Parts: sequence; C-alpha cells; structure tokens
Amino acid sequence: LEELAFKKADAQLSKDSMLCDINFTLGSFQVNLVRSTLQPLTSLEMGMVSTSFKANADGSFAFGLSLLSLEVLDNVTRNTFYPTICRSLQKAQTTKSHAFRLELRKSREGDQELVLKM
Repeated sequence: LEELAFKKADAQLSKDSMLCDINFTLGSFQVNLVRSTLQPLTSLEMGMVSTSFKANADGSFAFGLSLLSLEVLDNVTRNTFYPTICRSLQKAQTTKSHAFRLELRKSREGDQELVLKM
C-alpha cells in the first residue's frame, strides 16, 4: 500500500517540482571552547550565519552556507597584548561581503559546481 502511494505521488510530480526549500539564518553568536577542567581555551565570535538547501524532483539541488564575520580570541595567554588570533576583515555590521561562503550545486544532468570563497 505504501509503495502504491509513493508511485502515485511520483506520477503527480512534474520533473521541475521543488521537493525541499529550507532557509535558516542565525544572528551573531559566540562559542567558548574550554578544557575538561573548564579552563578557557579560545572563543569564536561569529557574525550572521545563513544556510539554504533546495532540492528538486529531478535530482538537482543547491546548497549554500555563508558566515558574515569571524574572530578567534586567545583565552589561554593571560594579559596578552594580542588577544585576537585571527579575524576577518569584514565587520559584523556589514552585509556587503562575507568572511566565508560555500555554494554547492548539482544539475539534473549530474554536473556539479563547488564555489568556496574566504
């Protein structure tokens, strides 16, 4: 019975139907990494994170992930003159460019495209 239902649903879907369209955005946040003794190691401060996924009935899909800004802070060295290990040139308030962007696409013919920008 279940198989019959799937066959009927497949027959009713056109080849360009969209099966899935997900978008998720998370505002700025901070992750603190600690040792098992709860001593701080480092902090990751990130700007807005966005992800999206779109899948079509013909097998094609598109996936995207972007990170607006990133800053890694040293929490091991006390009273350091350089508390920032690394940071992106973008500020968390701008939306013109991203610190990290990943795009992955697959066409219905099987062609794949991967774009990674930092």
